[in-house]
Amino acid sequence: MTAIYQKIKEAVQPDGTLPQGFSVHPVNSEEYMMGDGGFDGFSLYYGMGEVPDPGPYLQVIDDVSAGSFAEAVKSLEELLNDEYERTIYVIDPVQAYIAEKIDELDTGSLYVFATTLITQSEMPECVKFGLGVYEILDREDPQMQEVIRTMALADEFTLYCMYIMSHWQNGSDAIFGVAKKVTGWGKIHAVHFLEPDTEEKKDWLYRFGSSNEINDKHTALDCAFKLNIEEAVHGELSEVQFAGITGILSALLQNQALDELTDTDAFLHAYAVQARTHAHTEDDYMVLIALQNHIFTFGGDVRTADLCDLILREPETLANTQQLLKEHRGYVIAAYLGMDVCGQLLEDMRTDFRNYWHYLGILQEEPTVMTKAVDIFRENLDLESLDTGPSDWPGFTADSRILQFLLYKLETVPGVGEDLVGIGLNCFDRNVREAALDVVEAWQLRGYAHDQELEERYLALQEKETDPELRERLTQKKKLLN
Repeated sequence: MTAIYQKIKEAVQPDGTLPQGFSVHPVNSEEYMMGDGGFDGFSLYYGMGEVPDPGPYLQVIDDVSAGSFAEAVKSLEELLNDEYERTIYVIDPVQAYIAEKIDELDTGSLYVFATTLITQSEMPECVKFGLGVYEILDREDPQMQEVIRTMALADEFTLYCMYIMSHWQNGSDAIFGVAKKVTGWGKIHAVHFLEPDTEEKKDWLYRFGSSNEINDKHTALDCAFKLNIEEAVHGELSEVQFAGITGILSALLQNQALDELTDTDAFLHAYAVQARTHAHTEDDYMVLIALQNHIFTFGGDVRTADLCDLILREPETLANTQQLLKEHRGYVIAAYLGMDVCGQLLEDMRTDFRNYWHYLGILQEEPTVMTKAVDIFRENLDLESLDTGPSDWPGFTADSRILQFLLYKLETVPGVGEDLVGIGLNCFDRNVREAALDVVEAWQLRGYAHDQELEERYLALQEKETDPELRERLTQKKKLLN
């Protein structure tokens, strides 16, 4: 097998990035399915769960210091080969132990141990352990700094490399270099560590900082604080700054994270005032609609909502929207303005399904329209891969998420897409099964008599459902179907 460091080094492209889809994990492994950096990222942002006893890991440090190098590596590999043991759970107490015993430990041996793990290990968790130990002992050796820069390109290791780089004399510039080359969990961590200490870095944060391939909430919040947008929005903004704040606000609205700001109402109103001058693009208009919906749903300054509506109904907005429709864009804004886009949108969904399916939400929930939409979904989804039976696997696929979205829209149109509801009941994705159950119950309340095939699928689900909550729900409603 090839050392992970070598695998990363050989994969680096001429532009300094790793190829799309690059992974340090075996294909189809649980880590691969979650995405590189996913386990550590979720642990960091959403809670770690039960932390294992760090004692065995501290013993590894003692063994290395005592000269038992090979034994220490073997012990570490055995420890981290357990799926429930991860470096992120234990690295803090390990680092604290090294710092406390620094005068007693053989730091030379530990340094060799760390660099060896980083450059030669074939186990991702062992590489991380090496990075964690290296952080405490970093000597800013130029050769190892280049190794760290390379490792940082892989989402699985960016977090650990950021901690190391943050101690370097030129750490801010090194982190900036990485931030521009990563897109997933790596970008989330790099933006978090990046200090906006130059105009170039601030400009990049405005232009590119708030987006990533995982969840824009994390980078958007960091950008909001680093750029101090609550203060900036009250001053004179350039087009780049307004566009950047729009992107940040969009992410915060989508993730209901506005309460992280100090004075949400004041910020939102100041943004709307700025929008009267700067709002010209589809993204700008989409944020104004989302902002208005947020105020109506969660409360806020009604004056801000009224101002959003005023901007959205100005002649310039109408003219821009008509141009967007010619470019097969702007459907949400057009629907907001009461324009009939149903026919054009259905045709775009038919010819370019993957780019237009998500606009289903703005179609009229009327049987004729929804029947046409369901036909398009039926033709484009891999139904066989979805109709596999309940599973304990916590993951999902692009098609399962699309089917889940469609099912939500079918609750108000009894009988439309009944075959897809049946497939939803038998899907491996727990969320899809729940959505299908919601449809069945909603149709029942509307007095709809289900066909025999759907009833049989529903009854069969009672026998093989793997999720306790859904099983209980089925038990309580045994005779929903007529």
